[in-house]
Amino acid sequence: MMASERKLRDGYVASAGRFSKEEWERTVAGFSDLTIYQTWAYGAVRWGEANLMHFVLMRAGQVVAAAQARVVRASLLRLGVAYVRYGPLWCRKGEEENLEVFRQAVRAMHNEFVRKRRLVLRLNLNLTALDEPQRYLDILRQEGYGRTRFALPQRTLLVDLTPSLEDLRSGLHQTWRNQLNQAEKRFGVTVTSGTSQEYFQQFVAVHDAMLAAKRFAVFAPAEEFMAMQDLLPEDQKQLIVLGQVNGRTVAGGVISVTGSKAIELLAASDAEGRETRAGYAVQWRTLQLLKERGCRWYDLNGIDPVTNPGGYRFKIRLGGRHGVDTTYIGQFQASPDVLRAAVAELAQVMLTSYRRAKMILGGLRARRGFRRRTRSEEQGADAAMQNRLPTMEVKA
Repeated sequence: MMASERKLRDGYVASAGRFSKEEWERTVAGFSDLTIYQTWAYGAVRWGEANLMHFVLMRAGQVVAAAQARVVRASLLRLGVAYVRYGPLWCRKGEEENLEVFRQAVRAMHNEFVRKRRLVLRLNLNLTALDEPQRYLDILRQEGYGRTRFALPQRTLLVDLTPSLEDLRSGLHQTWRNQLNQAEKRFGVTVTSGTSQEYFQQFVAVHDAMLAAKRFAVFAPAEEFMAMQDLLPEDQKQLIVLGQVNGRTVAGGVISVTGSKAIELLAASDAEGRETRAGYAVQWRTLQLLKERGCRWYDLNGIDPVTNPGGYRFKIRLGGRHGVDTTYIGQFQASPDVLRAAVAELAQVMLTSYRRAKMILGGLRARRGFRRRTRSEEQGADAAMQNRLPTMEVKA
């Protein structure tokens, strides 16, 4: 029999339902831990407006925590799953972190989604090993959440943006900095940036050309992020940075800049962009722009030396002395009963296996289609880089 709800601490009130675009934008605007994954635009385009549910936790008349969930139901299996990506939000701008708010948020979400609606609730929190995660892990365990067994924590590279631009440049790996110098001096790459659909269209053209050549696996098409752009409010719009040679766009990146941590969403270079090292100029300009906006970290959104060794080397060397190889704390789940938990995990196993196989296949195809440096040269450079790169791992 399902246990009764856990009472919230005095002064906290929670609710869940569907918010309009305007209501949700007002709700999340005050959070420093907001990412694009918790915006109404992302949810509506990526998951469908009809599949969204919104949660808020209030104290003294102010929203102190919030989360947007994607709800998927399988009526034949009598199963429903509420999936929250990079939520809940609980860090308000200009205020100190409050662990009690986090505790009350995950407790209230357990009450609202699991106990009241009989849904399996999955949280992928916006926390890495840099955030001293043990205190959060303890709270999750105490509030009835367990780590999902088959969703591996994402490994990523965070670039610390607090040093000066001079220090950031000198901290780049020597090989990476040499490529940047070539882009700037030898090939004359110029870089522009903006948020308009014109910028996005230029990026998508390069992105499509790259996918056609490399045959990478893609789970979130660039066109979806372009569709989100019109729906996002001005202060949440994605930043598009373009590299050009002789007036033609040959490389670019799309970055989410909604809080203290910026996230690279997409990056691409066509054949000329790769030849002229334009992607190096794009990333260097991105670091400059993010510093101007006051971002603390630049998340390069995943590294994997197995499925994408070329991208791994590029990102590790971009991070240089100021990059941290780390992992997110992973996915946590609460369920109304053991049967629903087992069915949900089986579905997760199948999805994870499919995506992993598709990514590995894409990586193999890409490696066949493009020339690489000799293995001994790359291994020597990687070993030297790893000796200097700080590493942070999440411990259960």
